[in-house]
Amino acid sequence: MESICDEQGKESNLERDKQTGTMVMECLPQEIVFNILSSLPISSLVKIKLVSRSFFNLTLDPLLVNMHFLRRIENDPCLILHTDYPIRNQVYFIDLSAENENDKKVKEFCVPIMPEFDVIGSCNGLLCLKGPSPMNELYIYNPFTRDHLELPGSTLDFDKEQVFGFGFHPSTKEYKVVKIVNYKNAFSALSVRENSTVKRSEAYILTLGSSSTWRSIGKFPYTIIRWVESHVIFNGRLHWIFWPLYYDSSKCFQPMSIDLADEQLREVPIPASEDFKGMCDLVVLGGCLSAVFYRIRGIIEIWVMKKYDVRESWIREFCIGDYVPGRLELEPDVDPSFSLSKLYDRRGLVKVLCLLKSGEILLEYMYRVLVSYDPKSGTFKDRSFPGMLNWFESFVHVGSLNWIDTPIDM
Repeated sequence: MESICDEQGKESNLERDKQTGTMVMECLPQEIVFNILSSLPISSLVKIKLVSRSFFNLTLDPLLVNMHFLRRIENDPCLILHTDYPIRNQVYFIDLSAENENDKKVKEFCVPIMPEFDVIGSCNGLLCLKGPSPMNELYIYNPFTRDHLELPGSTLDFDKEQVFGFGFHPSTKEYKVVKIVNYKNAFSALSVRENSTVKRSEAYILTLGSSSTWRSIGKFPYTIIRWVESHVIFNGRLHWIFWPLYYDSSKCFQPMSIDLADEQLREVPIPASEDFKGMCDLVVLGGCLSAVFYRIRGIIEIWVMKKYDVRESWIREFCIGDYVPGRLELEPDVDPSFSLSKLYDRRGLVKVLCLLKSGEILLEYMYRVLVSYDPKSGTFKDRSFPGMLNWFESFVHVGSLNWIDTPIDM
């Protein structure tokens, strides 16, 4: 059994090692120090902040923050896991880029700004969180630095519903939050028959760091499809799946984008193919905007737009067969805290998350299991991590020390 003297000796040795390491790093040229620190996973970089004041100051340098972020986006991302079971509104993360398997364990975040919230989205290491009240409280939050910013909310009228998106434009260097307001009677057959150009949605935008007021950027004859309301940020644009309010036999849905630079709403060109129809979701895979189609018998087709905004560049690149993870076979029970709309929506059954560096596609099944799919071999692999949760919703995230006033050079 170790004595108190032994423990004190270990603490002294640890403190001496810290001081020695700090002195060595201080003697190195800044570019070498930044090159070393920027190669570390975010979980290790956060620990380094606690070593000494000089290390803490280094992690605040915008150049290091930018270098680290650019290296992280070239590696596998973090996953943010939001869960309401067994305790509501708990947030965890998994650092998929960590080389040490011990560093890939599920770790908990503390979110002290709101007792209840939904995760709107992730951009450049920042999360956008929305409160549950009718006032729609909004926060921008970096879970690794705990920096946060409260944004002006907006009252939700009884005859409207709101969908939010959060993004960044690399040319303007501005972060913006977009709010799409839908009229609940947008699908009224009478209103569409009487006026095929009826305006049933309106978009508002808020620029972070400005006067922080919501501005309307126009109305349009589309409505957000509620069961695929999540947005995708790509090429400086926020993307959603919309439903046109006028009859068009050539398409039953329409991907739309709002450019965060000129704040214009634009249609995303899609191929005139019968195969490019059905229940669809958007995701970014391998640096390309992609459309995920949920077919019968559990088949998932993924179309990839190889050249952005070019209709002819869409190709059907992946076809993922039906699969039931082993955990779901052993534990098929449904958690009552999850809404039926999520569990019985096909997108809720299988969610395409991202493309890993290995070339595998990371999937989430039934809010319970992470699975990687190898397109080359057509094989599936259940992914398990120490401390894995029973129920969760995953969000692809780039762990960073970034904040809204840090210049990001994409």
